[in-house]
Amino acid sequence: MHLLAPLFLSTTFLMMFFGVIIGIYLFIAYVHSRIGRKLGVGSFGEFCIPIYNMVLLCRCAGMSGWNVLWLLLPVANLIFLVYLWGSIAERLGHNFWAYGLGIFLFALPIFILSFDSSTAVGHRGGEG
Repeated sequence: MHLLAPLFLSTTFLMMFFGVIIGIYLFIAYVHSRIGRKLGVGSFGEFCIPIYNMVLLCRCAGMSGWNVLWLLLPVANLIFLVYLWGSIAERLGHNFWAYGLGIFLFALPIFILSFDSSTAVGHRGGEG
């Protein structure tokens, strides 16, 4: 029985670890879906689909979903993230540069955009 204790503990640890990872992923999908709801793009279920959620964020920013491919290129992916989140912030009536560059501060602007009372400015999302 003593030899099985480490196996049990490691299995329990792995289950808890993956549970936390899945919980974090679902929370991030929820945060993104709140932004999408403000801009008329996607649903929570759609934001739970890996890669497609980034396509939906591109649509929230008013750009083609094919721009997701920029994430595959080193350095260009960082510039793309600034542009993506800056564009989303601008469509919600916030400062492009403050929210675009602020993305590197523990993603704090994403939570602000998601949970504040801002609404879409100008035309609605979903194109691309």
